[in-house]
Amino acid sequence: MKKHMLRVARRSFSVQAAHSLVAAGARRIAFVLALVLLFGPAAIASQPFAVHITDDPSNNGMGWSHVFAIRSPGTDTWLFMPLMGHNHDPSSDNSVRIYDPSTDRWVYWQKDLHKQLTSAEWFAGQSTSPPSASGRNNYIGFYLPWEGRSGQLWIAAPGDTLAGNHGIYDIAQKQWIHLVPNARKPEFAPITYTNEAAYKFINGWNYADVVCEGRRTLVRYGGKHEGILIVVRPDGERPGRYLATGYRQQRPGRRNNIRDSAICVNGNVYIFGGAKNWKGKPLREVWKLDVKTREWSSLPPTPQPVPAMAAVTYDPGRNSAVIVFGGNSKRVGLYNLKSGAYDDLTDVLNLPIAYNMVGVYVPGAGHLYRGGTWGNGGWESAKQIWCISLNAADTCGRTEHDGH
Repeated sequence: MKKHMLRVARRSFSVQAAHSLVAAGARRIAFVLALVLLFGPAAIASQPFAVHITDDPSNNGMGWSHVFAIRSPGTDTWLFMPLMGHNHDPSSDNSVRIYDPSTDRWVYWQKDLHKQLTSAEWFAGQSTSPPSASGRNNYIGFYLPWEGRSGQLWIAAPGDTLAGNHGIYDIAQKQWIHLVPNARKPEFAPITYTNEAAYKFINGWNYADVVCEGRRTLVRYGGKHEGILIVVRPDGERPGRYLATGYRQQRPGRRNNIRDSAICVNGNVYIFGGAKNWKGKPLREVWKLDVKTREWSSLPPTPQPVPAMAAVTYDPGRNSAVIVFGGNSKRVGLYNLKSGAYDDLTDVLNLPIAYNMVGVYVPGAGHLYRGGTWGNGGWESAKQIWCISLNAADTCGRTEHDGH
């Protein structure tokens, strides 16, 4: 009798175990299908990881800066370029350098020339030879891949408060081809302002600015305490020239501290977080702008507020925004632009604590970031270049990684 009961118990346990395995397998299949439906096949192609891949050889500050993903004029490969920084005089490194993730090499396109000038000479309007962007404060920067033979970088910082902060760097020529003299000039030569609100293009502070490549359009929103949208489009009658038009009282309202918190995807601009005032509480709001119609729509908010100096980049494999929150935290999130679904990657990536950093997506490599040097110190080391890979095709410059 006992043996019979034992056999029954074992049979019952085996059946339950089989059911449990089937149920667990079904859950795994359902989870995988959910990932595929939500993010596409790339969601299961690789395990996300973050790695410190190199150090910037330059010593310039990167407090108010941009980094760019540009195409090499010689090989058409994608390169990473940090450019200038928190400079109000020629006291820091003004070199132009690029990092090639495919070769893991830094190359200088222009050596550091800042020692050619004293502060007095720079403030008097003198320039280096060859011309360099000494003292330029590059927190408004655009990469226009359609300008010139291989694209151009534009710096257009506020003209009412910072002296001589406008310039154009030509990638094919590997030199500065236009620099505004050191004077308080609100004009930026290639841009004509069509109305008074457009002057906020150079008069704002901590606004979001992005390039919509498919429309050859620059878009800027917010700054200071105002909710002004500025759209900069090519001047149809004058090649190389642009027209800027400003629109007040936009639906998102006031936005400050959203400098690197906007991206443009398929003609739509997405803006994350920000604050209504300079030192106001950060917001969880996400807004979408159709650049063609100038219509705004509100999207599902992020679980946590996106603070000042966050870095938002676009991941095409996931159709998602990668949000490195900063704010003296390690927080990283993935926000799906179609569904509004949010995935917390903080523990998976385990980035160093960050306060102020700048980032860009480099095709074939991943999302690359450089730290700042003011406030709470940026990354643990400001010169470190960290890379986030979310898809199998993005290797952060290497084919193999320990543990991945």
